Amino acid sequence: MRMTVLSVLIMLGVVISGCAPAATATPAPVTVAPSATAQPTATAVPVKVPTTLAEVPRITAEELKARLDADENVIIVDARPGEEYRERHVLGALSMPLAEVEERHGELSRAAEIVLYCT
Repeated sequence: MRMTVLSVLIMLGVVISGCAPAATATPAPVTVAPSATAQPTATAVPVKVPTTLAEVPRITAEELKARLDADENVIIVDARPGEEYRERHVLGALSMPLAEVEERHGELSRAAEIVLYCT
């Protein structure tokens, strides 16, 4: 399970718009981990780790705002370098530069929906 979560976080961080090289950059949608509102199941369900950009779940800024306005349990992670975070960031976002995600992902609650951005 830890490896699956780690793989998902790494894949999410790599493919976020603005973090990838210009040739693979995509428009403004934000990448998001599975929702914390999903009902737990009695048996383990395998998690498919995205292997292509098209498979990575995304939400728009408007969808994120609606979730925040509805007081859903969402953690916003700014994956840009610390200097950029200090200059300007989304209100309430945590700073976790992309290079640190693999090492620091355990700091994030598994009970929350995790949204990473870097643009």
